[in-house]
Amino acid sequence: MIVKKINHNELGNAIRVAFAGDMDIFKYYDPTVFIESLDDIVEDILRKEKSYEEVEGEMHYYGFYEKGKLIGYFFYKDKLLISFGLNIQYRNRQYLRQFFSSIAKKIGKNFICHLWSKNLRAIGFLVKMGMEIIDEFIYLDNLVTKLVY
Repeated sequence: MIVKKINHNELGNAIRVAFAGDMDIFKYYDPTVFIESLDDIVEDILRKEKSYEEVEGEMHYYGFYEKGKLIGYFFYKDKLLISFGLNIQYRNRQYLRQFFSSIAKKIGKNFICHLWSKNLRAIGFLVKMGMEIIDEFIYLDNLVTKLVY
């Protein structure tokens, strides 16, 4: 797997590729947003990405490629992992370990990630990869889990 910097214009396609065919994503997604389709998810993540422009620091976007084919993405700002995804066909032990290792290598130690607590799949993945749950808090009447690496 190769990790390459992508630009903001490539991000929408990377998100689409990462969640294509993942029908379970809808039950784990942000409970404060009404979504019906993959297009809704792509638009919402891009909207959220824009909201981080107010936060100090540079946004970093990366794509994951296997044999030249885009299979996933992540982006972060400072030490905050904002969003990540890997295509369902590549969610096996080998690729998931490489995926997380690449994220950790790019961001560095002591990064954090906030996830909706209902997203048990992503939280479980991050915990398996060595992140620790350090807090839970209420945001917009929903529980959010804070993890640190």
